[in-house]
Amino acid sequence: MTTQEATQVQETAIEQLKRQVEDYDKHERELEEQERARENALPFNERTTWRKRHMYRGWQLEPVIEQHADAAGLSAFAITRSNYGYRVLNTPDLGIVDVDFDLGAGISKMHVHAQQKEAIANIRDWVAAHPEQSWRVYRTAAGLRMIRTDAPQPLDETYDAVRDAITEADRLYCDLCKEQNAFRARISPKVDRIGADYPGWSPYAYPEGFWDHSPTQEEILAYEMTARQYKVAELIEVVGSGAVHQQLGWTLRYHDDVCGVESALPMEQLLADDYIQLSAIAELVAFNDVYRPQGMAPDAVWDSLDNETRQNLRTLRRHRDEVIAACKRLDRLFTKWDSGAESYTDFDGSYQVAFAKYKEDAKRYVWVPSPGDVVYGYRTGGHWQSLEGSVFPHDPRYWQLENPTASATTSAVIRFLPSRDNQRYVQKQRSGVMKYYVSNILVVNDPRYPANNGKVFLFRYGHTIDQKITDMIAPAPQFDWPHVDVFDMKTGANFKLRACLIDGAVNLDKSSFDNSTPVGADAVVADLLTRMYSLDEA
Repeated sequence: MTTQEATQVQETAIEQLKRQVEDYDKHERELEEQERARENALPFNERTTWRKRHMYRGWQLEPVIEQHADAAGLSAFAITRSNYGYRVLNTPDLGIVDVDFDLGAGISKMHVHAQQKEAIANIRDWVAAHPEQSWRVYRTAAGLRMIRTDAPQPLDETYDAVRDAITEADRLYCDLCKEQNAFRARISPKVDRIGADYPGWSPYAYPEGFWDHSPTQEEILAYEMTARQYKVAELIEVVGSGAVHQQLGWTLRYHDDVCGVESALPMEQLLADDYIQLSAIAELVAFNDVYRPQGMAPDAVWDSLDNETRQNLRTLRRHRDEVIAACKRLDRLFTKWDSGAESYTDFDGSYQVAFAKYKEDAKRYVWVPSPGDVVYGYRTGGHWQSLEGSVFPHDPRYWQLENPTASATTSAVIRFLPSRDNQRYVQKQRSGVMKYYVSNILVVNDPRYPANNGKVFLFRYGHTIDQKITDMIAPAPQFDWPHVDVFDMKTGANFKLRACLIDGAVNLDKSSFDNSTPVGADAVVADLLTRMYSLDEA
């Protein structure tokens, strides 16, 4: 046999083997489809697929603790207990899409509301294109839960289509539902999030899993009693007609009742472990590129990191582009939903230089060059220090709220005023500082320094307060809010300025304007006009 003939025989054998494998796979798929068809013909509580098929290691170990079927025989569902202690609703027809937010340790917290708006916009677009459908959107501790109510949702390509339409949809969850041939929804809080005790379980000792010890009835009861004090989800929007199919109503009511949807109970709270370390690293990389000329975060941020994270940050080169891209995606979402764009469908966001997480933080630091001071890695040639004594030397014309502490907030009441030449504000920028605004204010009540009450000062403020001013002067059309010119001394409003410390950063989100009220009689207004500062000289 020649070499050419031997090669041809080998290639023929390989082709035959490929066909055999393809035939075997096809046969397996046909058997699986036949089994699934037989299963679907049975009442749900008589099926076995949803209990024995698994994607998570050890999933099949979950015990079935309750089975339900309505009197009319229209629907049935089962309750299992996860190996982590919480209860799970298993249903064949109540279609569910799970949405997980990117929960990084810093920037993502600022972007959660933007991610929520994006996901809700996605489901609105979907229903607009499929007007026969109706979906209920629930807020959960770490994302959203979307439930279809107008008709049973098949686990087929139509489910894939709606999943793909939701930007943040959890693909693994959807694959799991298709694998087990049933939808799955957690209906009681996670044990750690409510401070309950439960035996530890590891899924990595495949196939049986590993327990510290099997949970006792007393431990299960203790968890259940604590779990009843928290809700798992709350309804935030109905997209579509709100119609509920008769086959789904009973299961939906059970879900809402057990999850505490309409109750006044507090929501289970996220823990530090719920935040993704890689996101925190990505944020630092992004922060470096924006603010740090030597590629480092401010000392206050860097010093808070453990050694492992510092090393990861130093060596994070191979993934640098993709993690920065992920942060840019979040920043585009933030810009998209906070920019006042008229329509999200035609918004063309470009990457903004500064990330939202650090818009306020960055104003508190300035880079001070210092040749020498070389530390291994990135911290070379200088250091970061607080702005207050460097970029903004003490100027008696300016008033500022005292910084809060971890245990106490600080607050004051001020009134924005126009200058004598009717300027509302000026926008400024100093080296090492983001753009900020300066306005005249009247200090109405400064609890820490009462001597300031009744005096006129200049006041620096940033994006957070500027946005609250904009919301009063020109509120978004979807909100039925009155238009209030907060700078008008007769029809304006006092501003309750409140600062608290969240994750080490000063947060002003709880500040708000009061009802419209005059600053005082005509004589008071005339007196204030004599005490205004020129903003051109601010």
